Amino acid sequence: MLIGALALGAVLASDVFTSGAGVDRLLFGTLIGVGAGDLWLAAGVAVGAVGAGAVLGRTWLATGFDPASTRALGVAGARGDRLLLALLAVAVVAVLPAVGALLVTTLLAVPAATARLWAPSLRSLLCGAVAIALVDGVAGLLVAWHLDLPPGPAIAVVSGGLFGVVAVGRGVLQRLASKGTGVA
Repeated sequence: MLIGALALGAVLASDVFTSGAGVDRLLFGTLIGVGAGDLWLAAGVAVGAVGAGAVLGRTWLATGFDPASTRALGVAGARGDRLLLALLAVAVVAVLPAVGALLVTTLLAVPAATARLWAPSLRSLLCGAVAIALVDGVAGLLVAWHLDLPPGPAIAVVSGGLFGVVAVGRGVLQRLASKGTGVA
């Protein structure tokens, strides 16, 4: 929610805050100004991440849930962890020109957090997070275009808003379900 509030502040201050040094671009990115090289880099990182996930996904899953058992089974969890961190760092660097340093966390974490609210399995969590990220991106771009706002913060605000709606909806459904079963 902190990053969502920060993104909302960026949207509200977008007509006031400009910097000759380009600090605003570093913090909030310039999604509309992304070049072909940036797109190719992001595509390459995405392909690499999907490939690494296909090869090391079970190791990452096992290490994430129970590192001690993973080590006892002889799975090289530390090497997989380092690769995961390296892939995350490369992904952050790849999207930095588009969304900026402050909003990259939102765009990497919030779709997964939103999907986690309803996903019954890891596979549905992963697929749901990708779908939510796509919806957030397209909806945020449309909002930015129609309201003449910076795209990065607009996408982050949409993403945070969707998370809030899903979280409240989940709470309401759980409360209704508990009333229906007589469990308080």
